[in-house]
Amino acid sequence: MHSVIKMTGGCTVLTTIHGRKSQIYQVLRGTTLTCLNAGGEVFAGLGHGGPTIYRDWYKLDTSLNTWTTMSQFPGEARVAGTQFSIDGYGFILSGDGDNHSYMDTGELWRYNPANDTWLELTPHPGKSRWAPGSFVINDDIFFFGGVNRYTNTYPADLLSFDISAATVGIEEGLMESTYAYPNPASDLISWEYQPTVTKVVLVNMLGQHIVSSASGAKHMDVSNLSSGLYYVRFYAHNNLLKTSKVLVQH
Repeated sequence: MHSVIKMTGGCTVLTTIHGRKSQIYQVLRGTTLTCLNAGGEVFAGLGHGGPTIYRDWYKLDTSLNTWTTMSQFPGEARVAGTQFSIDGYGFILSGDGDNHSYMDTGELWRYNPANDTWLELTPHPGKSRWAPGSFVINDDIFFFGGVNRYTNTYPADLLSFDISAATVGIEEGLMESTYAYPNPASDLISWEYQPTVTKVVLVNMLGQHIVSSASGAKHMDVSNLSSGLYYVRFYAHNNLLKTSKVLVQH
């Protein structure tokens, strides 16, 4: 069975209805989920269905008409942010967070479809906004409008942000040598990392922190964890550098 859905961001996609994925792109999430084109591919996720706010992320294979689960969004679960694409990357900015209310910062995240990773960039000033607008000219992001739920006001300002300047110094080639292994893992998850990495955090599918370790420890014990998919996050102090998926299987 198939259904044609028009999603937030002007993205119309033919979806395959099966299991839980059938619920993601129906009406309950059709007005607040995030949809973007990154690297010539369609991605969608986040949003809410009733009281549940999601951080899941999927890629659509337009030839096979099937969805693939990608790396979970590492920020707060998100409702009604704004999204755009630049130079093959996807970006998600601001919106409501886990509790469908404002976040302390206007989080800005970049998604790299080439290696299925997320990178947190400088947030916009002030609290996050519900349903803001954005547009892109060259490498400049322009951000405006929405609702400031913290002050219960409707901002009329226009902010700009140079994304190329913000990403100067991010050496993505170096991050390729930062990864977790083995995959699947049964007793220990180990990792290789760049010197900029200071902390490694293991997160479950609900976004809950399970265990954290200094990067120099080079492994963590997962023998007592339930089997399932987990996310290994690599941090430089408080800045998230990379997220990797690892299957724990006993």
